[in-house]
Amino acid sequence: MTDTGTMGGWADDPTLLAMHKAIEQHEAAKPPRTYLGASAIGDSCERKLWYGLQGTPREPKRAQGIYAAEDGHRTEDLVAQRLRMIPGIELWTHKPDGKQYGFEDFGGQFKGHADGVIRRLLQAPKTVHIWENKTKEPKYFKSFQKAVAEKGNKNALKAWDLLYYAQAVILMDHFDLTRHYLTVTTPGHCQVNEKSLSDPFPLRKAEGLGIAKILGLVKAQYLP
Repeated sequence: MTDTGTMGGWADDPTLLAMHKAIEQHEAAKPPRTYLGASAIGDSCERKLWYGLQGTPREPKRAQGIYAAEDGHRTEDLVAQRLRMIPGIELWTHKPDGKQYGFEDFGGQFKGHADGVIRRLLQAPKTVHIWENKTKEPKYFKSFQKAVAEKGNKNALKAWDLLYYAQAVILMDHFDLTRHYLTVTTPGHCQVNEKSLSDPFPLRKAEGLGIAKILGLVKAQYLP
């Protein structure tokens, strides 16, 4: 499954090719999800979401994509560590049992997790925010910066990525919060930008993201 065409000079190194193969096999051995995730519900293709809810195996992930996801998780930890260095900032990323803050709905068929909950941001010290960090390649980082410049800080996320926007609104709704603070970084946290989303309308009134959509997918016995 390893695509040697994307590995550059690594394609001729048997050790590194074996490493790529091992990580792909490890990923493929994980059981498929049998629930809808908050990070996916903004997808406009309901058939794709329905397949995911049924536990249908996904396309095998290639090593490069797996590495990118792992880098994102590690960069998230790094950004959290650096935010906590700011005097007064309070950032909670895990509960006392070590699990992420999240929610579970519809009998476990709809779930979501937040990267964290943050309080005492310098620009909004009295308001608690959902915190999310996204690590993106420079191309997408620049498109985010463009969205901020063209749409403004509070409207950039919806214009930039509807999946992330849906996730943000869902998390605000389930945590009963009205603010979302997003940090966007390039790999390794070489560049960082931020935006705040303030949405007074809960998920149940947000277009295309409503509970009716989720409930319909959960109950559907056949392809939508």
